[in-house]
Order: sequence, then C-alpha cells, then structure tokens
Amino acid sequence: MNVGDLVELSVRGKRLNYCKKFVGLVGIVGEVDSSSNFTDKEVQWYYVNWCGGGQRSPHLRRDLKYVSKRK
Repeated sequence: MNVGDLVELSVRGKRLNYCKKFVGLVGIVGEVDSSSNFTDKEVQWYYVNWCGGGQRSPHLRRDLKYVSKRK
C-alpha cells in the first residue's frame, strides 16, 4: 500500500470501535510512517484522509483494504 492509494476499511477494521465513523467511507493514503514496538518489530502506520470524514487518522494495514470497483 502506497501514498495515493484509495482504501476503505476491511472487515476487521469495521469491527473496531475506533473506526465506526469511517464505515462506508473511501479514503486516500496520505502518509506512511514506521515505528518499532516493544518487541523491536517494525510496525507501519497508514495515515488516511477520509472523504466525508474530515479527519486524518492512523490505521494498521490489516484494518484497510484497497477500494474495489463498484458497478
């Protein structure tokens, strides 16, 4: 996943209380940031600008999916 990709919440992301306000919205990945957690494992955060959500918020990759074509 790269900056500029269109994303929406995955099934896992839709179940998170933190993400309830973003269900059904489409967003654009605006920034990718890496950090290490307490186990020295690299974690990537994807900052999404939600269309209609008015908020830039960090998400893990597993909480997002690419937008699929809708007919």
